Amino acid sequence: GAPWQTLPAELACVGAALRLFARLLPGGALDESACSRFCAERLSLSADGTTSAVAAAEALQAAAEAWGLEARRRPSAGASLKAMVQNRPAVCCVVLEDYVGIVEDPGSGEELEHEVGNHCLMVVGGDLLGTSHVAFDPFGLRGGEVAYWSAHSLRQA
Repeated sequence: GAPWQTLPAELACVGAALRLFARLLPGGALDESACSRFCAERLSLSADGTTSAVAAAEALQAAAEAWGLEARRRPSAGASLKAMVQNRPAVCCVVLEDYVGIVEDPGSGEELEHEVGNHCLMVVGGDLLGTSHVAFDPFGLRGGEVAYWSAHSLRQA
């Protein structure tokens, strides 16, 4: 499985971002093992009991900055999407409260709801008007899933 699967969602997104940037940035700008090292380090630390969205956002920002990623709080994914268009490595992590996840069972095709609570998605693409997003959910049956999210769906989540 993916090394981030047992981490809280906000830290799983940092691990996934490290893997993404290690594979996309030219010339080994980020070591390919950064994701695995980050996840192993976070697993070795005791759980901090993060329960609020504010605490999750703070944990995400601190972890990203500690591993050399720039992290800023923004009201929308717009700045990250503009950076992507300018060919700069960027993602937008969206912290969600009271999230109910829906996963599809690969065997039966049945959709199953799971009350997650606080969660985090990583926006990896979308349109500049902000009406649609491509988001990576670090959980799911295969170590994470990429899905289309409308702006309306994201606001409701």
